[in-house]
Amino acid sequence: MFARSLLILVTSLSTFACAGEDPVLLGSGTYAMTADSNGEPLEDWADVTLTIDTEALTLTISGDSIDVATDLTELPEDEWELNCPTNFSAVSLETFGTADAITLGDTTLDEPRLFADGCQGDEGTTATTAWLSSKAHQTETGASGVGMYYLEQQ
Repeated sequence: MFARSLLILVTSLSTFACAGEDPVLLGSGTYAMTADSNGEPLEDWADVTLTIDTEALTLTISGDSIDVATDLTELPEDEWELNCPTNFSAVSLETFGTADAITLGDTTLDEPRLFADGCQGDEGTTATTAWLSSKAHQTETGASGVGMYYLEQQ
């Protein structure tokens, strides 16, 4: 019984401790907010564009009802989002924080997180899709590789 419990514990820890060596990187460019975490279209944000520059470490969100400019901070790899966990690995998604909270309508993202979207087979590539979320949302929901707002590069 003890050996089985130990095996289950080690396997569970391995799922998150053994992230793949080649992460999915976040691509610089202009993105549109296309859906929320439930896949619902974001018609209220159809005019909004997000400009991500991973080299200059900047994020700009602009549209009729929003104008945000903030600096990005690349988080340490042990704080990157993970996706597609298996018994022995998970895919690391390059993850950035922002210098400032971001308010989108009635929602304020304290400690925002911006991270690449990807799964097995995407390792070592640069994503053209991403997620915008918050640290609290990721912690509260236990979401793995999924954030609050889905972004697609234009």
